[in-house]
Amino acid sequence: FKLGGAVSVNGAAANLKTQIRPGDTVETGSDGEISFVVSEQAILLRANSRLQIQGDKAVSTIRATGMRLVLGKILSVSRNQPMQVTTGTATMGIRGTGWYAEADPEQTYFCTCYGETEVSANNDPNSRETINAKHHDRPVYILAKAGGGNLIRNAPFINHTDQELMLIEALVDNSFESTASVKNGGLVASPNADASTTLDAVAGIAFSSNINLRRQNVTVLADIVR
Repeated sequence: FKLGGAVSVNGAAANLKTQIRPGDTVETGSDGEISFVVSEQAILLRANSRLQIQGDKAVSTIRATGMRLVLGKILSVSRNQPMQVTTGTATMGIRGTGWYAEADPEQTYFCTCYGETEVSANNDPNSRETINAKHHDRPVYILAKAGGGNLIRNAPFINHTDQELMLIEALVDNSFESTASVKNGGLVASPNADASTTLDAVAGIAFSSNINLRRQNVTVLADIVR
């Protein structure tokens, strides 16, 4: 993975050798940011965030069953693995999509970057919506409370980019091709590449080999300067 600033896993300071698995809690400080893969989810966790990765920590079980964003901001791409993401105000069913979320006690911001999601408000069973998106078509706020009963509201497209999506797509799309260690610029991916993979190693291979990055139902032309 890649990290900068203050980042901890289960309360201990993280470094490039730290393994992140289902059952762990990842936190970032005011200057912290981390990108990593767990199970079939590539994750970019921004500063001032707390993420609980739900699942069994047993070695034989590597799949995450869900994620809880207690606070903060997250961008993620998942592949071939339906799962549930929860915050204090919302629950999102993920079906192999790219998505971005911000959570605080009063509301959740959620963008289905592409693919299909099921969004519901925790405090109102009638506030539910299925979102099918090709390119950030329907960002929403999910409120803790509001007059009128409907807790899902229109929102703008904010705080994440297609370039970031493409980078973490490269991570998740390449992390399962081999469990062998991969070296790039002195960084070594974990032997358990399906649980924790070095971002620079995988992304570096993708770009240096001129691999075309494909997004489901979306074509984005962008120059990525590393």
